[in-house]
Amino acid sequence: MRELAARVGAGMAQSFDSVASIESTLTKVCAAQGVDDAIVLAFPTAVVVQTGGGEQSGVQVDTNFGGSLRYDQIAALYTYIKVLKSQHVDLGMANQELDNIANLSPRYPWFVRVLGYSLFAAGFSLILQPTLATVITCTLLGLLIGAIYLAKIPTLQLVLPVVVSFLVTAVVLLIAGRFGLEDPVRILVPLLVIFLPGAAITIGVIELASNQMVAGASRLVSGTVTLLLLAFGIFAATALLDVPPEVVQDIPVGTIGPWVMVIAIPIYLVGLMLLFCSPWKYFPWMLVILIVTYLGQLFGSVVFSAQLSGFFGALAMTPLALWFDSLPNGPSKLVTILPAFWMIVPGASGLMAIVGIGADQSRGSLDSVVVTVIAIALGILTGTALFNSLHKVQHYWAARRAGAPAS
Repeated sequence: MRELAARVGAGMAQSFDSVASIESTLTKVCAAQGVDDAIVLAFPTAVVVQTGGGEQSGVQVDTNFGGSLRYDQIAALYTYIKVLKSQHVDLGMANQELDNIANLSPRYPWFVRVLGYSLFAAGFSLILQPTLATVITCTLLGLLIGAIYLAKIPTLQLVLPVVVSFLVTAVVLLIAGRFGLEDPVRILVPLLVIFLPGAAITIGVIELASNQMVAGASRLVSGTVTLLLLAFGIFAATALLDVPPEVVQDIPVGTIGPWVMVIAIPIYLVGLMLLFCSPWKYFPWMLVILIVTYLGQLFGSVVFSAQLSGFFGALAMTPLALWFDSLPNGPSKLVTILPAFWMIVPGASGLMAIVGIGADQSRGSLDSVVVTVIAIALGILTGTALFNSLHKVQHYWAARRAGAPAS
């Protein structure tokens, strides 16, 4: 049982779940399988499960984490976790099911997934309200970066953020200089957003707020280092091409109009689903989450400020995603939250701020990134607390109607 629980926890960690969620879930899984004395300790790169006492005590440690899981693997894993929490299963068959999930082949060939990267970059570019030339450039360069991203060359993995950011920046600056594109940053961000550590940074803040000091601090450090590696690649490219820092600044020059969100969000979502092989049956659920997230952000930016809009976007998406997850045939919360999270991810604005060091507003931009990170984290925490409270109220009234004592 220890091995099974540790393997499930490793899969959850590869799905970008928080350590608190991993520990809570594994405790419930062990209890459902007849092990009530399990002690679970989770970290971003390790899971420890202890069961039994005295001479019967045993510990299982799993640090064999591969890369991140695709959406189809995440969906399969969390669907099976629901089974593990609700009924007793044969351990041999359960381990075989985890093997099947780990070895699940991508449902699309590589060239379709590369096309997905291109569509994702195009959709994200449209969300940033760029010029039409910027969108076309992002779409075409997305094919190149998508091929590099999916190549998974072992010798390049450690330095991939630097290599990709250097290559993208050099190509974008050359194209911008040749064709007179006014805002190269709004080409860079859609192409690099997959590599941005916004999820790690925000989850790290959430874990720190939840008193998970080790996990939270390690995610923040890891995310910051990744962001700096991306920025280093951009600096190297600008230095090589002798481009002044003022050129790599975020200058809003959008000419398309707000109506473009009607097509931007579906294009963005289709691209992500092709890239990460998401089951198409979840498309309506994911689209609803994206729309609600965008509307929450829009409300926050209009009523309050752009920095606080992330709070309202996260507050809107979190309870809805958790409710979908609680439904018998609903999608996993991570399958719906991760695409929405990229829409409010602070990594994009963080990258804009870091590459702007030396400009007059760089300090203010970095300050706004900190505010954005905290706002998103608080939005997720508040949304989770709201859902849990409503869930308890629902159970209370359901028990009252059934004539049973409410717990």
